[in-house]
Amino acid sequence: MNIEKHKHDIIINIPCDSANTFDFYKAKELIELGKSAAKKAIINYSENR
Repeated sequence: MNIEKHKHDIIINIPCDSANTFDFYKAKELIELGKSAAKKAIINYSENR
């Protein structure tokens, strides 16, 4: 509902099954996953602007 209510430029999604609540040991992996998703979203945004 917030996404619809507030105008956004970029939405960065990672798979919701990437980690569970207590998967702290996956922190580095999840950060890299987020970085990769962010880079792709930024490139896609730049190309479609």
